[in-house]
Amino acid sequence: MIRKTIVIFMVLAGMVFLQSQVVAQDATLANEDTATLGIWADVSYVSKYIYRGVDFQNDNAAWQPSIYFDLFQTGFSLGVWASLPEDSVNEGATELDFNPSYTFSIFDDEAYKSVITLDYWYFTYPRVKGGWHENEDQNAQLIVKMPKLLQFGDIKVVPMYFYCTKWPTYSNLAGDYGVDDYNVSGYFHVLRLNTMMPIPDTEKTLTFQAETVYRGDVYGRGYGFSHVQLSASTGFDMGNGFVLTPGIYHQISIMDSVNTEDEWWTQLSLSKSF
Repeated sequence: MIRKTIVIFMVLAGMVFLQSQVVAQDATLANEDTATLGIWADVSYVSKYIYRGVDFQNDNAAWQPSIYFDLFQTGFSLGVWASLPEDSVNEGATELDFNPSYTFSIFDDEAYKSVITLDYWYFTYPRVKGGWHENEDQNAQLIVKMPKLLQFGDIKVVPMYFYCTKWPTYSNLAGDYGVDDYNVSGYFHVLRLNTMMPIPDTEKTLTFQAETVYRGDVYGRGYGFSHVQLSASTGFDMGNGFVLTPGIYHQISIMDSVNTEDEWWTQLSLSKSF
């Protein structure tokens, strides 16, 4: 499994390097400006850390910083994302994740234009005690977004589909170190609708998001539609490229093996593009 991870990283790194060289060379030959490295950074505060229906910190808050690099408009990006529990009780849930991806589009001139992302995540837990670094796991995702399909006047609805397959980095992960039912291997199907609605008499947009998840026994929690998640958010321009985005979230839990409670939580994010 470690060899598989190394091979994935090497292939992605090689593809990024070759593609960036081709783009830079084409730009030079065309006497155009060389493509630039884009950077996007974000710091979020969440009142609960809930992912794919699971409350990972038992109703406790976390700081979640991230940084992403757009690699010279090649479609490739590299990201680093972290979750830092606010209280010491949950320090074992400290997370540091790495996310290379590739995005491209097809049918650009059609109403059914599709933006496709091939996404890879490597999850690590650096504060877990007793050698729990072996709880590292990975996933690969296919994401399809159709940004032109549904528009009703000024209201835009963007359907999205995610397929995610997940596996442990170490084959002896399940059951080690007293972790019950930690069967990482499995899959998710996610259906999401993003609805963007302009706020009257402003230049702001209110974004509503609704999604449901079908899980395939990830973390040993069974098969079926686990929950429906709803959210609303909007961004405020703070000047100098900073954007402050508050959001409110609600989860209707369906499978007790995933979450026995319906959940409410909030998020406040400050982001900047360079």
